[in-house]
Amino acid sequence: MAESAPATPKTVLITGGSSGNGLAAAIQFARRGDAVAIVARGRENLDLAKTEITRSGGRCLALQADVSDFAALRQAAEQAEQELGPIDVWVNCAAVSSYAFFEQMEMAEFERITAVNYLGVVYGTRIALDKMRPRNRGAIVNIGSVVALQAIPLQAAYVGSKFAVRGFSDAVRTEILNENLKITLSFLILPSLNTPFFDHALNRMAYKPQPVPPVFSADLAGRAILEAADTGKRELAVSNVAVATVIGSLVAPDYLDRKMAERAVGLQQSNERDPGNRPYNLFEPVSTPSGVRGRFSDREKDDHTILETGVIRHALGIGGVALAGLGALAGRMLHRR
Repeated sequence: MAESAPATPKTVLITGGSSGNGLAAAIQFARRGDAVAIVARGRENLDLAKTEITRSGGRCLALQADVSDFAALRQAAEQAEQELGPIDVWVNCAAVSSYAFFEQMEMAEFERITAVNYLGVVYGTRIALDKMRPRNRGAIVNIGSVVALQAIPLQAAYVGSKFAVRGFSDAVRTEILNENLKITLSFLILPSLNTPFFDHALNRMAYKPQPVPPVFSADLAGRAILEAADTGKRELAVSNVAVATVIGSLVAPDYLDRKMAERAVGLQQSNERDPGNRPYNLFEPVSTPSGVRGRFSDREKDDHTILETGVIRHALGIGGVALAGLGALAGRMLHRR
Protein backbone atom coordinates (compact mmCIF):
# COMPACT_ATOMS: atom_id res chain seq x y z
CA MET A 1 0.00 0.00 0.00
CA ALA A 2 1.40 3.30 1.19
CA GLU A 3 5.13 3.25 0.56
CA SER A 4 5.70 0.08 -1.47
CA ALA A 5 7.62 1.02 -4.60
CA PRO A 6 5.59 0.99 -7.83
CA ALA A 7 6.72 -1.31 -10.62
CA THR A 8 7.70 1.79 -12.60
CA PRO A 9 8.40 5.14 -10.92
CA LYS A 10 5.59 7.60 -11.51
CA THR A 11 5.40 11.31 -12.13
CA VAL A 12 3.14 12.97 -9.58
CA LEU A 13 1.86 16.56 -9.50
CA ILE A 14 0.44 17.89 -6.22
CA THR A 15 -1.20 21.29 -5.86
CA GLY A 16 -0.81 22.75 -2.40
CA GLY A 17 2.30 20.62 -2.12
CA SER A 18 4.45 23.04 -0.12
CA SER A 19 2.85 22.31 3.27
CA GLY A 20 0.41 20.16 5.20
CA ASN A 21 -1.31 17.21 3.56
CA GLY A 22 0.14 17.92 0.13
CA LEU A 23 3.70 17.93 1.44
CA ALA A 24 3.05 14.80 3.54
CA ALA A 25 1.92 12.98 0.39
CA ALA A 26 4.81 14.35 -1.68
CA ILE A 27 7.33 13.00 0.84
CA GLN A 28 5.72 9.56 0.77
CA PHE A 29 5.67 9.46 -3.04
CA ALA A 30 9.33 10.52 -3.05
CA ARG A 31 10.36 7.85 -0.54
CA ARG A 32 9.27 5.13 -2.91
CA GLY A 33 11.09 6.65 -5.86
CA ASP A 34 8.45 8.69 -7.68
CA ALA A 35 9.24 12.06 -9.27
CA VAL A 36 7.14 14.81 -7.68
CA ALA A 37 6.13 18.26 -8.89
CA ILE A 38 4.67 20.49 -6.20
CA VAL A 39 2.63 23.58 -7.04
CA ALA A 40 1.99 26.48 -4.66
CA ARG A 41 2.08 30.28 -4.59
CA GLY A 42 4.89 30.99 -2.12
CA ARG A 43 8.47 30.67 -3.35
CA GLU A 44 10.01 30.40 0.12
CA ASN A 45 7.91 27.46 1.26
CA LEU A 46 8.20 25.78 -2.14
CA ASP A 47 11.99 25.82 -1.81
CA LEU A 48 11.86 24.49 1.76
CA ALA A 49 9.47 21.73 0.72
CA LYS A 50 11.62 20.79 -2.25
CA THR A 51 14.63 20.35 0.05
CA GLU A 52 12.61 18.08 2.34
CA ILE A 53 11.21 16.01 -0.54
CA THR A 54 14.60 15.62 -2.19
CA ARG A 55 16.05 14.54 1.13
CA SER A 56 13.42 11.78 1.17
CA GLY A 57 14.94 10.26 -1.95
CA GLY A 58 12.87 11.46 -4.88
CA ARG A 59 13.23 13.99 -7.66
CA CYS A 60 11.28 17.19 -7.04
CA LEU A 61 10.27 20.17 -9.13
CA ALA A 62 8.87 23.20 -7.26
CA LEU A 63 6.50 25.27 -9.40
CA GLN A 64 5.03 28.63 -8.46
CA ALA A 65 1.40 29.08 -9.56
CA ASP A 66 -2.00 30.02 -8.20
CA VAL A 67 -4.48 27.17 -8.77
CA SER A 68 -7.28 29.67 -9.39
CA ASP A 69 -5.39 30.85 -12.49
CA PHE A 70 -6.11 28.26 -15.19
CA ALA A 71 -3.41 29.44 -17.58
CA ALA A 72 -0.73 29.52 -14.85
CA LEU A 73 -1.68 26.06 -13.61
CA ARG A 74 -1.62 24.65 -17.13
CA GLN A 75 1.82 26.17 -17.68
CA ALA A 76 3.03 24.53 -14.48
CA ALA A 77 1.75 21.17 -15.76
CA GLU A 78 3.57 21.70 -19.07
CA GLN A 79 6.83 22.39 -17.25
CA ALA A 80 6.35 19.35 -15.01
CA GLU A 81 5.95 17.08 -18.03
CA GLN A 82 8.91 18.62 -19.82
CA GLU A 83 11.24 18.09 -16.86
CA LEU A 84 9.86 14.99 -15.14
CA GLY A 85 7.87 13.14 -17.78
CA PRO A 86 4.17 12.45 -18.43
CA ILE A 87 2.02 13.03 -15.36
CA ASP A 88 0.66 9.74 -13.98
CA VAL A 89 -0.95 11.07 -10.80
CA TRP A 90 -2.54 14.47 -10.19
CA VAL A 91 -3.50 15.44 -6.61
CA ASN A 92 -5.72 18.50 -6.05
CA CYS A 93 -4.85 19.51 -2.48
CA ALA A 94 -4.62 23.32 -2.40
CA ALA A 95 -7.07 24.99 0.00
CA VAL A 96 -7.66 28.18 1.97
CA SER A 97 -10.26 29.13 4.55
CA SER A 98 -11.72 31.77 6.84
CA TYR A 99 -13.10 31.46 10.38
CA ALA A 100 -16.14 33.72 10.64
CA PHE A 101 -19.89 33.62 10.72
CA PHE A 102 -21.23 33.93 7.17
CA GLU A 103 -22.59 37.43 7.73
CA GLN A 104 -19.19 38.62 8.95
CA MET A 105 -17.50 37.64 5.69
CA GLU A 106 -16.69 39.97 2.84
CA MET A 107 -17.96 38.60 -0.45
CA ALA A 108 -14.47 38.93 -1.90
CA GLU A 109 -13.30 36.51 0.79
CA PHE A 110 -16.07 34.06 -0.04
CA GLU A 111 -15.26 34.28 -3.75
CA ARG A 112 -11.55 33.73 -3.12
CA ILE A 113 -12.13 30.59 -1.05
CA THR A 114 -14.45 29.25 -3.75
CA ALA A 115 -11.95 30.08 -6.48
CA VAL A 116 -9.08 28.22 -4.79
CA ASN A 117 -10.90 25.29 -3.20
CA TYR A 118 -13.46 24.57 -5.90
CA LEU A 119 -12.34 26.13 -9.18
CA GLY A 120 -8.75 25.13 -8.41
CA VAL A 121 -9.92 21.51 -8.35
CA VAL A 122 -11.99 22.02 -11.51
CA TYR A 123 -9.02 23.51 -13.34
CA GLY A 124 -6.61 20.87 -12.07
CA THR A 125 -8.94 18.03 -13.02
CA ARG A 126 -9.44 19.46 -16.50
CA ILE A 127 -5.70 19.85 -17.11
CA ALA A 128 -5.02 16.37 -15.75
CA LEU A 129 -7.64 14.83 -18.04
CA ASP A 130 -6.26 16.72 -21.04
CA LYS A 131 -2.84 15.21 -20.27
CA MET A 132 -4.01 11.69 -19.43
CA ARG A 133 -6.66 11.13 -22.08
CA PRO A 134 -4.27 10.66 -25.06
CA ARG A 135 -2.40 7.99 -23.04
CA ASN A 136 -5.65 6.54 -21.62
CA ARG A 137 -4.17 6.11 -18.15
CA GLY A 138 -3.71 8.06 -14.95
CA ALA A 139 -5.11 8.78 -11.50
CA ILE A 140 -6.70 11.98 -10.19
CA VAL A 141 -7.13 12.41 -6.43
CA ASN A 142 -9.37 15.20 -5.13
CA ILE A 143 -8.96 16.07 -1.47
CA GLY A 144 -12.14 16.47 0.54
CA SER A 145 -13.13 16.57 4.17
CA VAL A 146 -15.69 15.31 6.63
CA VAL A 147 -17.33 18.72 6.17
CA ALA A 148 -18.24 17.62 2.63
CA LEU A 149 -20.78 15.35 4.36
CA GLN A 150 -21.57 17.20 7.59
CA ALA A 151 -21.49 20.99 7.61
CA ILE A 152 -20.14 23.03 10.51
CA PRO A 153 -20.47 26.71 11.47
CA LEU A 154 -17.79 29.38 10.95
CA GLN A 155 -16.61 27.96 7.60
CA ALA A 156 -19.53 28.38 5.19
CA ALA A 157 -17.31 29.05 2.16
CA TYR A 158 -14.92 26.19 2.91
CA VAL A 159 -17.77 23.76 3.60
CA GLY A 160 -19.58 24.82 0.44
CA SER A 161 -16.45 24.34 -1.64
CA LYS A 162 -15.92 20.81 -0.29
CA PHE A 163 -19.54 19.83 -0.98
CA ALA A 164 -19.05 21.21 -4.50
CA VAL A 165 -15.81 19.27 -5.05
CA ARG A 166 -17.50 16.03 -4.03
CA GLY A 167 -20.40 16.56 -6.44
CA PHE A 168 -18.08 17.68 -9.22
CA SER A 169 -15.88 14.62 -8.72
CA ASP A 170 -18.89 12.30 -8.89
CA ALA A 171 -20.13 13.94 -12.09
CA VAL A 172 -16.79 13.81 -13.90
CA ARG A 173 -16.27 10.22 -12.78
CA THR A 174 -19.51 9.20 -14.50
CA GLU A 175 -18.24 10.78 -17.73
CA ILE A 176 -14.93 8.89 -17.44
CA LEU A 177 -16.87 5.67 -16.90
CA ASN A 178 -19.16 6.47 -19.83
CA GLU A 179 -16.12 6.56 -22.11
CA ASN A 180 -14.52 3.47 -20.55
CA LEU A 181 -11.30 5.38 -19.94
CA LYS A 182 -8.54 3.83 -17.85
CA ILE A 183 -8.36 6.95 -15.72
CA THR A 184 -9.48 6.95 -12.10
CA LEU A 185 -10.90 9.81 -10.06
CA SER A 186 -10.91 9.44 -6.27
CA PHE A 187 -12.36 11.63 -3.52
CA LEU A 188 -10.93 11.56 0.01
CA ILE A 189 -12.94 12.32 3.15
CA LEU A 190 -10.32 13.60 5.61
CA PRO A 191 -10.74 14.33 9.33
CA SER A 192 -9.09 17.11 11.34
CA LEU A 193 -5.34 16.92 10.73
CA ASN A 194 -2.37 18.56 12.41
CA THR A 195 -1.23 20.90 9.63
CA PRO A 196 -0.43 24.65 9.35
CA PHE A 197 -3.87 25.16 7.72
CA PHE A 198 -5.39 26.66 10.89
CA ASP A 199 -2.68 29.27 11.36
CA HIS A 200 -2.86 30.23 7.69
CA ALA A 201 -6.62 30.88 7.68
CA LEU A 202 -8.17 34.33 7.99
CA ASN A 203 -9.81 34.61 11.41
CA ARG A 204 -12.53 37.01 12.54
CA MET A 205 -13.08 35.29 15.88
CA ALA A 206 -11.55 36.48 19.17
CA TYR A 207 -9.54 33.30 19.69
CA LYS A 208 -7.10 31.42 17.47
CA PRO A 209 -8.61 28.68 15.31
CA GLN A 210 -8.05 25.04 16.07
CA PRO A 211 -9.15 21.74 14.48
CA VAL A 212 -12.25 20.03 15.81
CA PRO A 213 -10.90 17.14 17.92
CA PRO A 214 -9.72 14.47 17.61
CA VAL A 215 -6.71 15.61 15.59
CA PHE A 216 -4.82 13.11 13.43
CA SER A 217 -1.36 13.05 11.89
CA ALA A 218 -0.99 14.48 8.39
CA ASP A 219 0.83 11.24 7.55
CA LEU A 220 -2.57 9.57 7.53
CA ALA A 221 -3.62 11.85 4.67
CA GLY A 222 -0.36 11.04 2.86
CA ARG A 223 -1.02 7.30 3.13
CA ALA A 224 -4.60 7.72 1.91
CA ILE A 225 -3.52 9.79 -1.09
CA LEU A 226 -1.05 7.07 -2.08
CA GLU A 227 -3.70 4.39 -1.71
CA ALA A 228 -6.16 6.33 -3.85
CA ALA A 229 -3.52 6.93 -6.52
CA ASP A 230 -2.47 3.28 -6.59
CA THR A 231 -5.90 1.64 -6.42
CA GLY A 232 -8.22 4.19 -8.01
CA LYS A 233 -10.82 3.61 -5.30
CA ARG A 234 -13.86 5.82 -5.76
CA GLU A 235 -14.19 7.43 -2.33
CA LEU A 236 -12.21 6.81 0.85
CA ALA A 237 -13.22 7.63 4.42
CA VAL A 238 -9.94 8.36 6.19
CA SER A 239 -9.97 7.69 9.98
CA ASN A 240 -12.65 6.30 12.26
CA VAL A 241 -14.12 9.81 12.57
CA ALA A 242 -14.63 9.99 8.79
CA VAL A 243 -16.31 6.56 8.86
CA ALA A 244 -18.59 7.73 11.67
CA THR A 245 -19.42 10.91 9.75
CA VAL A 246 -20.37 8.91 6.65
CA ILE A 247 -22.72 6.80 8.76
CA GLY A 248 -24.10 9.69 10.76
CA SER A 249 -24.80 11.81 7.68
CA LEU A 250 -26.90 8.95 6.30
CA VAL A 251 -28.82 7.90 9.40
CA ALA A 252 -28.97 10.95 11.70
CA PRO A 253 -28.44 14.23 9.79
CA ASP A 254 -30.78 16.30 11.98
CA TYR A 255 -29.02 15.08 15.12
CA LEU A 256 -25.63 16.00 13.69
CA ASP A 257 -26.84 19.45 12.64
CA ARG A 258 -27.99 20.16 16.19
CA LYS A 259 -24.73 18.86 17.68
CA MET A 260 -22.63 20.98 15.34
CA ALA A 261 -24.78 24.04 16.10
CA GLU A 262 -24.34 23.47 19.85
CA ARG A 263 -20.67 22.61 20.00
CA ALA A 264 -18.68 23.32 16.84
CA VAL A 265 -18.31 27.09 17.29
CA GLY A 266 -16.51 26.57 20.58
CA LEU A 267 -14.61 23.50 19.43
CA GLN A 268 -13.03 25.47 16.56
CA GLN A 269 -11.61 28.13 18.90
CA SER A 270 -8.66 27.64 21.20
CA ASN A 271 -8.27 29.35 24.57
CA GLU A 272 -5.52 31.56 23.13
CA ARG A 273 -6.44 35.08 22.08
CA ASP A 274 -5.84 35.98 18.45
CA PRO A 275 -3.92 39.27 18.24
CA GLY A 276 -5.55 39.96 14.89
CA ASN A 277 -2.35 40.99 13.11
CA ARG A 278 -0.91 37.63 12.06
CA PRO A 279 -0.40 36.92 8.34
CA TYR A 280 -2.93 34.75 6.55
CA ASN A 281 -2.81 33.15 3.11
CA LEU A 282 -6.21 33.92 1.65
CA PHE A 283 -5.05 36.44 -0.95
CA GLU A 284 -1.27 36.20 -0.66
CA PRO A 285 1.04 33.33 0.36
CA VAL A 286 2.60 33.46 3.81
CA SER A 287 6.39 33.62 3.99
CA THR A 288 6.76 32.01 7.41
CA PRO A 289 8.07 28.41 7.23
CA SER A 290 5.19 25.93 7.04
CA GLY A 291 6.15 22.28 6.74
CA VAL A 292 3.88 19.28 7.23
CA ARG A 293 2.78 19.74 10.84
CA GLY A 294 0.99 22.48 12.69
CA ARG A 295 1.08 23.42 16.37
CA PHE A 296 -1.12 20.58 17.61
CA SER A 297 1.45 17.78 17.88
CA ASP A 298 0.68 17.31 21.57
CA ARG A 299 -2.91 16.35 20.60
CA GLU A 300 -2.03 14.32 17.53
CA LYS A 301 -3.48 10.83 17.26
CA ASP A 302 -2.61 8.14 14.75
CA ASP A 303 -5.17 6.04 12.93
CA HIS A 304 -4.79 3.59 10.07
CA THR A 305 -8.46 3.49 9.05
CA ILE A 306 -8.85 4.01 5.30
CA LEU A 307 -12.16 2.53 4.17
CA GLU A 308 -14.16 2.71 0.96
CA THR A 309 -17.46 4.48 1.55
CA GLY A 310 -19.17 1.90 -0.67
CA VAL A 311 -18.34 -0.74 1.92
CA ILE A 312 -19.95 1.43 4.61
CA ARG A 313 -23.11 1.93 2.57
CA HIS A 314 -23.30 -1.79 1.87
CA ALA A 315 -23.09 -2.46 5.60
CA LEU A 316 -25.91 0.00 6.20
CA GLY A 317 -28.08 -1.91 3.78
CA ILE A 318 -27.75 -5.26 5.56
CA GLY A 319 -30.68 -4.71 7.92
CA GLY A 320 -32.35 -2.62 10.55
CA VAL A 321 -30.30 -4.04 13.41
CA ALA A 322 -27.00 -3.24 11.77
CA LEU A 323 -28.30 0.22 10.81
CA ALA A 324 -29.28 1.01 14.39
CA GLY A 325 -25.99 -0.26 15.76
CA LEU A 326 -23.88 1.73 13.32
CA GLY A 327 -25.99 4.83 13.90
CA ALA A 328 -25.46 4.56 17.66
CA LEU A 329 -21.72 4.09 17.13
CA ALA A 330 -21.56 7.17 14.88
CA GLY A 331 -23.50 9.21 17.41
CA ARG A 332 -21.20 8.24 20.27
CA MET A 333 -18.02 8.94 18.29
CA LEU A 334 -19.19 12.31 17.04
CA HIS A 335 -20.50 13.24 20.49
CA ARG A 336 -16.97 12.64 21.85
CA ARG A 337 -15.62 15.21 19.38
